[in-house]
Order: sequence, then C-alpha cells, then structure tokens
Amino acid sequence: MGTAGKTNRPRGLATSDGLFDGKLQYQQPAGGFRTAVDSLALSYICEVVSKPTPERVLDIGCGSGFLSLMAALLWPDAQVWGVDISDERIACAKENVESNGMESRVKIHCADVMERRYWPLTSCDLVVSNPPFYPLGSGTLPKDPSQAVARFELSLNHEQLAEVAGEAVKPGGMFVCMYPPERVSAVVEAAQNRGFSLRQKYPIAATENQTVFREVLVFVLEEKPSVEIQPEPTLFLESKDGDLGPSLASFVDRICQKLS
Repeated sequence: MGTAGKTNRPRGLATSDGLFDGKLQYQQPAGGFRTAVDSLALSYICEVVSKPTPERVLDIGCGSGFLSLMAALLWPDAQVWGVDISDERIACAKENVESNGMESRVKIHCADVMERRYWPLTSCDLVVSNPPFYPLGSGTLPKDPSQAVARFELSLNHEQLAEVAGEAVKPGGMFVCMYPPERVSAVVEAAQNRGFSLRQKYPIAATENQTVFREVLVFVLEEKPSVEIQPEPTLFLESKDGDLGPSLASFVDRICQKLS
C-alpha cells in the first residue's frame, strides 16, 4: 500500500513528502515492495505491548527502515538495529536515518541476518519483524527480485527468523512478528522450539467487512515455553470512508504530536 508520489492517502503512509504529513523524512526505492499500512499496525502493536520501555530493539528485515525509525520515535532512549539483505533498501534506510538525525541511535546494516554480526546477542528487549510470508512452492515468484525476496522465504524462513530472534532477545524479552493466518501454527511451533511463549495474538483486517488477513504474534522468551494467549479484538487498518481505522488514527495523531 505504498506510493511513489503525492496522494490523498491516510496520514502515516509513505508519500513523496515522507511520513506523517512530511514531518518524518522517508525515501524508498522507486519500484518493488512498498511500505504498507500493515507495518504501521505492527509498530502500533509494538508500542501497546512493550512495557516497560525497551532499551534495545532489533528490526529483522528492516527494508527501507520504517519500523526502525518508528522504534526510535516511540522510545527516544532506545538503541535500534536494523538489518536487511537488500543493498538498495538498506541505502534508503541509511539515508532515512541520517535525514532524520537518528544516526547516534539507529544502526542499519546490509547483511544476511544469519550472520548475527551486527547487534548484541541475548540482550535485546524487543525483536520485531515484518518478514517474508510465503514458503517456496506456495505460489509464483514475482518477476521483480525485490518483491520476490520480500514476499517469499528465499533468504529467510520462519524457522531461521525464530532462531535469530531467540539468540538476540534477552530472557523475558519480546519477539513480535506478522504472518498470514495460515502460517501461524508453523511460526508458533518454530518460536516455541527457540524458547518463546505465545502471549498475545492480534487479528488484522483491512476493514470491518473483510476477513482477517494477517495476525501479529507477541512472544516472550521464557524458561518453560507455553501458549497462554490473551485474546485481542480485531484491528482494522482502514475505516469505511478510506481513512485509517480508529486505533491507527489515534496512534498517528500521537506520532504527529511528537514530531510537531
């Protein structure tokens, strides 16, 4: 749901002016995968569940840096690491960090996350990821290489993601990720195998009259992994008139106030 030009899209989504009515500078590649409203929803949920305030945040598959920038905005005292395998998107992410004056707190790296070289192990309070969703063989790969890597598990699958998150987060820390409903059981199993307990699950729907198409999973690293889900109401991305849903609209208002 991203855009390369100026539109009347809801505040918080990327336009040629940046993010949040142009209050936050944001560039992304002209083609390929675009920053979407589901990333805004993921950031909102991270804010809701991250109590106390995280001091160290790792963004796996950071792309152009949206979630990393949001973490720096939400938690001004936090150190943030973003990593992605796309050199084109990492170039944009680094530019976004610099143009918003966040270089001292946000470190962006172009790397395979399995290298585990650029962030402190076993000490992150929060690991967040909006990862590639679909396993190989489950559909036709997009012709655009960046689209293919962003949507299919070409360079990072759910088991590898859980493995890296389990090594990065400290005991009691959180791992928050987003997947389609049909992938959730496999993701939960992989996370449990790495010591995570599923604590919350947020269903995501585009509007009130549409079915759930994403779920945000909130895991906690514990000695004895379990599944004790706290049921959460469905989060709607958009209202009937095309604006952001009420929870996201309120979230964006708070962000705009921070940036004013």
